[in-house]
Amino acid sequence: MKIFFLIIFFIFSISSYAQTIEELESNIGSSVLYEDWNTLKVKALELLEMDKFNKTAIDGLLTLYYEEDLYDSISFFWVTMIDKNPENITPYLLRVEFSNYEGLTTSEKITYLKLAYSLDKTNEEVNYLLGLLSYDYFIDSNSIDRATISIKFLSNLCQMEGWYKGFLKTPLIQLSNYLNDSINQTKYSHYPDRNSYFPLLPFANLKEDWETDYGYNVFYGNDLELLSRSGIEDAQSSLKWYSKYLSTLKEPIIYDTIPKTIYRFTWLRSFNHPIVIRVETNTDVSIIYWKMGNEEKIIKSKSRKLSSEELEIIKENIESLDFFNVPTTADGLIGIDGARWILEVLIDGEYHVVDRWSGGAIKPLCLELLNLTKLKIKNVDLY
Repeated sequence: MKIFFLIIFFIFSISSYAQTIEELESNIGSSVLYEDWNTLKVKALELLEMDKFNKTAIDGLLTLYYEEDLYDSISFFWVTMIDKNPENITPYLLRVEFSNYEGLTTSEKITYLKLAYSLDKTNEEVNYLLGLLSYDYFIDSNSIDRATISIKFLSNLCQMEGWYKGFLKTPLIQLSNYLNDSINQTKYSHYPDRNSYFPLLPFANLKEDWETDYGYNVFYGNDLELLSRSGIEDAQSSLKWYSKYLSTLKEPIIYDTIPKTIYRFTWLRSFNHPIVIRVETNTDVSIIYWKMGNEEKIIKSKSRKLSSEELEIIKENIESLDFFNVPTTADGLIGIDGARWILEVLIDGEYHVVDRWSGGAIKPLCLELLNLTKLKIKNVDLY
């Protein structure tokens, strides 16, 4: 009986000492910070036993090998991982993600991704990276071969998921122009410009001749004359964030709605709940709706009729601002904390949207919409 209890105590002691994945990740982070390579290696290997593709452990080990000039160990690490997982594409994707430790060239990254593609031709990440890296290669070299390869993988994505058509429309048009492929150029031109609540192109802020400037990267923008945010990658990231809140607040998509008059102010604040205010005019009735929520649900939802005088004030503000000629995005620095002010206007089928950090030119009009609701906002929260 005494032996039995000793065994139970021993097992309990080991289990209580065992660290969780989160604890091991924290240990690895501390070890990298203080360059405690011995502890880092032990913890990273222990974590990989629990989670074989854990990125914190991989990053920690590769940091150790790099700092200690053990470059052969970096290659050996990847060869071993690939050998242990011969039918899994994840090691190839991870090798490309952490390619800075090996200094892989674009061509070498493409080689590893093609091996992943041979295992799974329907994987979206593999197709996207192959299309993107081939596109980058094309921008640097203007190679017909690279343009053709990029179109292949980007087109694959558009067949897999419809939303890619709006996102990848611009590079596909640019590539087909370079190849003098008028059939595909027409095809891609008819792809929708929207893949969320907003049209992508106005937010991308591309240079005017992007369709025929074959040294201009539409994914990231690389023109020194464009000092503001630019590129479809940045635009897609922003619109995904904006759309998430509009979806949670159960807002309609107004970009391609039936002809009517709609004004919508979306206010995404760092320290307070998001707010959406929408005015809809249908025949002789105008109603203002306002909602407050978070990432998961609606907290407040109210509405009321607007008087003709109140509606007229909104119209006058739109006209005085010359709203439809205000650029969607603007130059200038964006702070870490603050708020995004997004104003959409739809009048008789004509749509425009303006996005500003902390309000900018559209702030007075947005505040006017806010004043028409029954929301009580403190001055300190008007950022």
